[in-house]
Amino acid sequence: MKFLHLTNHNDDLKGTEAVEAAFARIDGLWRYNGVFFIEKQLSHHQALSAIKQCDVLIENLVRGYYGLTAVEAMAMGKAVICKIQQPPFLYAETGTIEDVIRFSILHPFNIKAAAKQGPTYINKYHNAEKIANRMLRDYQEGLNDQRQPQTAY
Repeated sequence: MKFLHLTNHNDDLKGTEAVEAAFARIDGLWRYNGVFFIEKQLSHHQALSAIKQCDVLIENLVRGYYGLTAVEAMAMGKAVICKIQQPPFLYAETGTIEDVIRFSILHPFNIKAAAKQGPTYINKYHNAEKIANRMLRDYQEGLNDQRQPQTAY
């Protein structure tokens, strides 16, 4: 199993130090035959290429959000570990990432299940046509809203 963590200009925002430490401990204690990658400041093309080669993307472990990298990984059918407690994400934070990686190695079916759910999640929540139609509908409803302003009494 191949794990990937992509960093940007500020490693503190994603928990890179915790990921590096977890990778080092797992490699040292288990002699794990999988592959851990930490790539820093890649171009968009390079990042997509790296994502295609991994099984699991480790995204943001510090804040409860995900970015375009996670969206692209899920669209490609990759599992994503981040600080969000909602399927298809696998939840981890800086203090638990080592345990989550170990569990993932021992129970790869969890990774496969999360990866399988990714494209459906992306189509539901990040489909450009659906988002544009929803925005248009909301805008039109706002224009058609003929409600009277409420008074304070």
